[in-house]
Amino acid sequence: MILAHAVGALFLGAAVLGPWNRAFVAAWLTVFLAVLLIVPLKSLFERGPLPGLTAMNDAQSLSMTRWQMNMIGVLWSVAAIVLYPGGTEPEKLLVAIALTGSMASGAMALHAIPAIAVSFAGIMALGLIAAISLDGSPVALPLALFLAFLFAAIMHAVNETGRVFVQHLVQQYEQEKSKELFSVLFRDFEDSSSDWMWEVDESGRLSHVSPQFFVDERFKGHSFDDKVIGRRLRDPKSVVRGDRVPALHRDVLTAFQRQAPFKEAVVAIHIAGKWRYWRLSGRPVHSSDGRFLGMRGACSDISDSFEAESRLQYLAMHDAMTGLPNRENFSRAFDAALAGVQAGGGQVALLAIDLDKFKMVNDTLGHQAGDDVLRAVAERLSGLNAPNITFARFGGDEFCAFVTGPDAGRRAEELARVIVDVLAEPVDLSAGMAEIGCSIGISVCPRDGMTAETLHRNADLALYRAKSAPIGAWCVFEPIMDATARKLQDLEYELRSALKRNEFELYFQPLVDSLTREITCYETLLRWNSARFGRVPPTEFIRIAEKTGLIHEIGEWVIGRACFEAAQWPMQAAVAVNLSPRQLEGFRLLNTVKTALDSSGLPASRLELEVTESALEAEPDHAAGLLHRLRSVGVRISLDDFGTGYSSLSYLVRFPIDKLKIDKSFVQNAMCSEQNLAIVRAIVSLARSMKVRTTAEGVETEEQAAFLRLEGINEFQGYLIGRPKPAAHMAAEAACRAIKRDAG
Repeated sequence: MILAHAVGALFLGAAVLGPWNRAFVAAWLTVFLAVLLIVPLKSLFERGPLPGLTAMNDAQSLSMTRWQMNMIGVLWSVAAIVLYPGGTEPEKLLVAIALTGSMASGAMALHAIPAIAVSFAGIMALGLIAAISLDGSPVALPLALFLAFLFAAIMHAVNETGRVFVQHLVQQYEQEKSKELFSVLFRDFEDSSSDWMWEVDESGRLSHVSPQFFVDERFKGHSFDDKVIGRRLRDPKSVVRGDRVPALHRDVLTAFQRQAPFKEAVVAIHIAGKWRYWRLSGRPVHSSDGRFLGMRGACSDISDSFEAESRLQYLAMHDAMTGLPNRENFSRAFDAALAGVQAGGGQVALLAIDLDKFKMVNDTLGHQAGDDVLRAVAERLSGLNAPNITFARFGGDEFCAFVTGPDAGRRAEELARVIVDVLAEPVDLSAGMAEIGCSIGISVCPRDGMTAETLHRNADLALYRAKSAPIGAWCVFEPIMDATARKLQDLEYELRSALKRNEFELYFQPLVDSLTREITCYETLLRWNSARFGRVPPTEFIRIAEKTGLIHEIGEWVIGRACFEAAQWPMQAAVAVNLSPRQLEGFRLLNTVKTALDSSGLPASRLELEVTESALEAEPDHAAGLLHRLRSVGVRISLDDFGTGYSSLSYLVRFPIDKLKIDKSFVQNAMCSEQNLAIVRAIVSLARSMKVRTTAEGVETEEQAAFLRLEGINEFQGYLIGRPKPAAHMAAEAACRAIKRDAG
């Protein structure tokens, strides 16, 4: 850099030398060269000190460099201020070129010291701008702006170059530091590390092991024989699976055979009567002439962490309660089996298993008993395990299995029979014996689908069919089930907009007093006239409405419409509305009833709400509170299908019941069955003592009516009394009856 400034100064002096500036140029060059030489001379004195001189330290050297560069910048600026104004155009050009070149080269040369580079270039830029301004040229302002831009560009370049330079120094320093640290650690490795170094010869036999191995308490007393070490290294996955003869670790063996390096391979080795797990890294060793001498590397014992990780993986892929594979584990294995069928043929059969009476055990004996049942079921299923059968628990009381092989479909049916028989055996619990049973649905790949989603869906459809049969049934999927499911899906879609399209209609069936035959009540029955499917039976769409939650919206409409219709009747007969179990959830029903009564003007005493015993079983405490609130409004409560549930007698005390409706299965057989007659008489006697009215459902003949009247039944309902009729017809009939009664 000094040489460049010296050459530039001499070039400029020679180029602009003239009679008018001879003295200035001579003086300027003398001072310029003196400033350039002062620092090199000082450094020379430091390398060979003269008497009386002392070497400069780093701070002094940096300060001297700053002074020198600032002085050089000042001298260049002085030259520009003196020589540029009044010079010829070529002389001006030479001065500008010399200063801008020196400014750029000098600043870039000082990129490692950005502060000095900025001051040096700034002095020169200001000097040149001053010279241009003194010249008074018309282009002085554009040239000054150009010089300012040039200065900014040079400073940006200096900053970026300096940043890269510093990063390079830091990286170099870190590398040197790492090399030094590695050298220290490697020297101490065999003496202080818990890991150890190993070497094998070209035949694969162990030739060297660090002394730490033999003093380690985990391996103390163990010695390696002459056996090839690779033959002792096993695949840890094979060991964890519990294979009778764990497989060799093929990756490490292959690395030995190919003389290839390997890194952090986890192996299992049997030492001192137990399996240990090591992490190995190694590389080939060659002689100077390229001959293979063996392998060398490092080893660490990771048995504790490996076993802990294996335990966590086991818990992540197995059901904690039963120990069976969980849904994730099952899905992976099932997907792999399906891929095998798609690639090479064969069959995979899927079994969806659902326990039949698990909820009853949970509710009656408690959750601990339920857990014991699940563990007992899992144990029995595990006893049926085979190489081509996999069981899993999906959650709750849902289990699953799949069978592989060319005749998987047939063997799945045989397995289903065995499972039904095995789970039909009572479970011995601390609280007593519990009978469970199960239902099973089967789908087969490729016959019933090629994807896991399709096969699960079809197995569930078959399971749904099996659960409609007696307890302990299994069913194989048939295409008609899919068609039925699709129809139900279409019905659900249509049901969601049925209210908006005004497709619902109310029918009313009369109930009469058994003595006077006067109509006392009308039971409300809902009909759906679908634009797409026509008349849809209530048994179909009510179940869909309950499943989807649409029953709340539909139920509100039914209660409101029934109250409105009843308010228009000329007589004071009550109107009865059936409630779904879903409508008893929460307290929405209470607001619905109050709103319907207020908007219609119907007295609360003329509204009856019919509930079934099964509707009260889910949450009896909540149901009792809700019914008591409804009763306090003035609404009457009827217990429908009485006698068909499990807890009929307790309901009469616990719930505010006003009427018992005896199921038609008892009514129609009372005249020919002593057992049914005894039940009817017991219900009537109980109702009379509890001051509760009774209604006989399904009365179809006069003989039945006369017989039941003698038994003390209060009301009749059935085809003998009247069939359900639309609201318009029923209103017309009611008006005619009122006219006849008034005329009579």
